[in-house]
Amino acid sequence: MGTLFFATLLLGCFASFAQVPTIASFTPTSGPIGTSVNITGTNFSATPANNIVYFGATRATVSAATITQLTVTVPIGATYQPITVLTNGLIAFSTKPFVVTFNGVPGITATSFAAKVDFATGTNPYSVSIGDLDGDGKANVAVVNYTTGTVSVFRNTCSVGSISYAGNSVVIEHFISFISDHNFSRCLAVHFVKI
Repeated sequence: MGTLFFATLLLGCFASFAQVPTIASFTPTSGPIGTSVNITGTNFSATPANNIVYFGATRATVSAATITQLTVTVPIGATYQPITVLTNGLIAFSTKPFVVTFNGVPGITATSFAAKVDFATGTNPYSVSIGDLDGDGKANVAVVNYTTGTVSVFRNTCSVGSISYAGNSVVIEHFISFISDHNFSRCLAVHFVKI
């Protein structure tokens, strides 16, 4: 009797742990911003808000959910990286990226783009990474300033039809102190940033 109780208790404990989500496929595999995409997999939440989906650097809107399928909308700012789904603190990655297409006719030309916009960084910008740092669904930019020990972080504050970033440089003295304290004498500057 004691063994049966222990086995039942043990099985009950395992059943309460969250299962790792998986992405088996998604359709369509390409399309413009605003495309509705069906993601098929396992261990998603049946509550749309409990599934956090990214198309590369940018968060998507989940409009419908079951434990095996999500319906999402390709967000403005989607990047050519795997689709990710975060559910119950666990993450799944697609094996291939979603390919964002352009609806321009006949294709991309010089007139397809607005005029360039410059943003000031610190001294000697060296490496750039983009990602949604603040969870607002917009891609932010981080730039390593090679010789000054700073990282310029640009929060995406744009709205449809305009480009704007609020930016500032962050001194990362603790990182530089860590390098000095651990005798990495050849590493005197920050070389890259990854989001």
